Amino acid sequence: MSDRPMFSVVTPTYNRKYCICSAIESLMCQTFGDFEQIVADDGSTDGTVELLKSEYAKEIASGKIRILELGHGGVCAARNAALEAAKGEWIAYLDSDNIVSSDFLQTFADGIKSHPDAKCFYAALMRTSDKSILDRPFDRQRLLRANYIDMGVYCHHRDLIDEFGAFDTDFGAIEDWDLIVRHTSKYTPVRLGHVVLMYNNDASDDRLSRKFDIQAGAYERFRRKHEPNACLNDVDVEVIRRSWFFDPEWYMAEYGKLLAGADPAAHYLVRGWKNGLHPGPYFDGAQYLARNPDVAQALINPLLHYERSGRKEGRIGFLRRKPFPRQTER
Repeated sequence: MSDRPMFSVVTPTYNRKYCICSAIESLMCQTFGDFEQIVADDGSTDGTVELLKSEYAKEIASGKIRILELGHGGVCAARNAALEAAKGEWIAYLDSDNIVSSDFLQTFADGIKSHPDAKCFYAALMRTSDKSILDRPFDRQRLLRANYIDMGVYCHHRDLIDEFGAFDTDFGAIEDWDLIVRHTSKYTPVRLGHVVLMYNNDASDDRLSRKFDIQAGAYERFRRKHEPNACLNDVDVEVIRRSWFFDPEWYMAEYGKLLAGADPAAHYLVRGWKNGLHPGPYFDGAQYLARNPDVAQALINPLLHYERSGRKEGRIGFLRRKPFPRQTER
């Protein structure tokens, strides 16, 4: 790898004429100059492309900014087109409503120099709403539960595109989470710990996360794709379903909004127990795991373990004499 890396910065956009120039200006002020920005316009109808051609004619002529004029195919298709066109050895990302610091690329370049064998890196961000900082140590199991590495602070070698593929068009706004989970299944990312992004987390209705993150079934597709036991074993689901301690009506009443149409037994088997959900009013899975650390360390669903072997082994201490109170009673 070169000591002086070349970056391709991917910026998908759709009808963001009102904000994209601020994002571009922040990138054009980098202290590290070896980069190209690829703006993948996803069929905008608000004059975004015309504005960029007018405002950044010099940068476009020099190749510092490249504009891809695409049909409207969604953010995944736009990012994938940019990845295919990228010339840089390293890929970084800047969404059209975010702002990067002047040392955004320098931070990654320093990381690449300090860790020549690493394939991916992540830095920290600051949310615009409350100035809180998101910067957590890497933990694979935590990442599978929820994404804490935003695409805007993630950088990876282009080889990872060939190895893992591009963005999965089956997803909406969680395509970034999916990509990072795939990369980190093999390569541990280097945490750089420096704030390089002002992340726009307002609640405007045109944000992709507002439109797609609540898609029915999106998270279940993610779980099936990535979790070790997510390719559901029908036998295991039936064990949960037949357990005296699993109450599907109670589970639906308590957690129905979280299921996104999933079968209650399957949801509890794959995801619910990890989020501290109870299978019914009398079984305390968290207590079972606390009293049986070998089960917790093995990442086994507590009710599944109990029904398969825990009962015979005499493992108790998880039953509640009084049922869990209803959510409305808490």
